[in-house]
Formats: sequence, structure tokens, C-alpha cells
Amino acid sequence: MKYVVLVADGMADRPIEALGGRTPLEAAKTPNIDLLATCGEIGLVRTTPDGFVPGSDVAHLSIFGYDPRRFYPGRGALESAGMEVSLNEGDVAFRCNLVTLRDRQKGYAFNELSARVFLEDPTAGKIGDEEARELIDLLNNLLGSDQIQFYTGKGYRHLMVWVHGVSKVECLPPHKLIDKEIVSVFPRGADKGILKKLVQSAFTVLLGHPVNEERMARGERPANGVWFWGPGREAELLPFSERFGKRGTVISEADFLRGLGRKTGMKVIDVPGGDDAAKVKAASEALDAHDLAYLHFEACDAAGHAGDLQLKVEAIERFDRQIVGPLLSQLKEKGPWRLLLLSDHATPVSTRDAVADPVPFLLCRGLGGKKEERAFSERDAAGNAIFWPEGHRLMEHFLRA
Repeated sequence: MKYVVLVADGMADRPIEALGGRTPLEAAKTPNIDLLATCGEIGLVRTTPDGFVPGSDVAHLSIFGYDPRRFYPGRGALESAGMEVSLNEGDVAFRCNLVTLRDRQKGYAFNELSARVFLEDPTAGKIGDEEARELIDLLNNLLGSDQIQFYTGKGYRHLMVWVHGVSKVECLPPHKLIDKEIVSVFPRGADKGILKKLVQSAFTVLLGHPVNEERMARGERPANGVWFWGPGREAELLPFSERFGKRGTVISEADFLRGLGRKTGMKVIDVPGGDDAAKVKAASEALDAHDLAYLHFEACDAAGHAGDLQLKVEAIERFDRQIVGPLLSQLKEKGPWRLLLLSDHATPVSTRDAVADPVPFLLCRGLGGKKEERAFSERDAAGNAIFWPEGHRLMEHFLRA
């Protein structure tokens, strides 16, 4: 038996007036997903336990079959594992975003973090790898020390490790702080203001840097700030193969998910450039030597965070057309198979942020079963009376049902 888990990050949403009360998933044309729905089991699953901030790290840990209430190590710990940055006992890893800061009166022409400065863009205008590397390397050269080290990731996503650092800090994810004055949301806790000072110092370093001058000259947003969040310490997780008796692979560009794969003993497959066809090919080939392939698709979440309704509908349709359809064709050659398809969390275009709503899931045990005329959506899943209130239990059901 071969097993496939397809996660469309942030695909789930809420009814939207502009779509006649439908969600983007209901509005999108998804013939391949709907085919699976006619033969499979659909319902709702809660992937974010009470008390946790909704986000992909917590949600994917649930989908993997690990209860976040017992096993969640912090986003930074997963990011460091994904980037293959080793943490020693006592070290704390923080996700470090390059961000765009803006003054409400002076625009980008400001030189201090006053009460008028707000976080405009948590992705720094979707800055590219090369420009980001130059900025992060500079921060490490000027602000790094025996205690503080910056590590280059991809795009706007990077890592800061605080040797023998403090993890009991309130530091919200930057995508929750859009349009917020940053002096009112600086990290708070037992760090004695060290993180706040680093944010301020990083702004001084990045202010007027040639990379940012060139970006603004091209009409792009500058990467003129950093934001730290998701502190985590090194922690061990029981290997997936020991927990469930299946050998798994993870196909994802996201460092936190690659880190989760490594921490659970899965093989992590690198598919650079976000090539959908290459992801499908990698998943298909992985199933020749492994029991399970876990494939992650990010575009729906990016559209939700951007608040772009049309882009989200198009991303869902692309997921159906370029991931689900081709993979189904490949599975026909693999013998018996099961497929679990779901959103890790909802990212409504109305909120532009992840929320803790239960998300729809679809579990198909092949295309030869009883066929029912239905589609796959939040509404259909809610009407089917199947609900998993503890999301970490769904994986065991999927593998053993």
C-alpha cells in the first residue's frame, strides 16, 4: 500500500460576499479533487489545539500525527533543523524575517523607529535570495557575536540563534502585525530588551543600504527591518517510522516543514524553484522506495496573506490541475494507494492571516469505491458529520483505516 498526503497550505477560507457567499474552494474549478471526493471520505479536522497561535508549524505537526500539546518545539527549532543549523543545549532559535517598515508621514525616508513607524510588509516585498543573502550576511558581520548569529535562508525567511538565550518572550509573527506601529508590539519578556535592541540596530544597518536604494528605485519595497518570532529549543521527536511503522518522505520548500521531516526521521527531498511538475515527479519516485509521500503546496496561503481573492482561486485551480491530477495519473502505476488531501489551516482573504477554524479533509482509498455526487469544500465537509477534534489522530486513521 502506498500513501500520499497532499497539503494545500492555507487553502481553506470563509464565505465571501464577492463570490455570492461561496468560499474560494467552492468557486474554484477542481475536477480532480472533486473526483476524489466522490469516492472518498470527507469531513472536518481541527489542526490547531486550543491555546496555540494558528500557523503552519503547529498545523503540520498535527497532520504528521504528533500532538502539539506534547511535542511542539517552537517554530525556530523546526526552522533550524530545516536549514541544518545545529542547536546546542540552551540555544534558542528564532525565525528572522526581513520586513518593510514605513513611516506614516515620511514614507521610507525616515531614520528612527518612532511611534509613526509601522510594519508594512512581512515579506519585504518578496525579496529574492541573492539580495537577502547580502543583507543577512551584513547583519551577521556587524551585529553577530559569540551570543548572536544570523543564518541565511530563502527570500525573506531567515534564522537567528541566541546562544544560551531566552525563549520566554512574547514576539508575535510579523504577518499578524501588518499596519501595526512596531514600538507597540516590540518583543516582551525575559530577554531584557535584547531583541528590541537588535531590531533597532538592524534598522540602522539596513537604512540606506545600496540593495534597498536599488529596490526603491525599481519601485519595490525595501528590506529595511528584521523581526524575530517563533523561539524554539532543540527537541527530539519519535521517528515517524517507529510511531506508525511507515517510511516517509517530505517534499517542501519551507524550512520549518523540512525540519519537521528531519526531526521525525523522514527523507527530505529538495525541489528548488517551486516547480509543480518536479514535485509530482519527486513524490512519485519517492513512493518506489518509501511507503508515504508528503507533498506541500504553498501558493494558496500566499494568496490568502495577500488578501487577493482572484489569486487564491487561481492557486487552488493550479493545485488541482498541476499537482492533484498528474499525481493521480502516477498513482495508477503504484498498485493499491490511499490519499489524504487537506488544508493545514485556513487563511481567509478577509483576515489575511491564519485562523484556527477546522479545515476540510478528504481521504480516498482508490477510485474504485462507491461514487457519490459531491464536491470538496468547507460546506460539504461540514455537512458530512465527520469531525476530528484532535487533528493529530487523523494520521493514524488514514494509515490504518
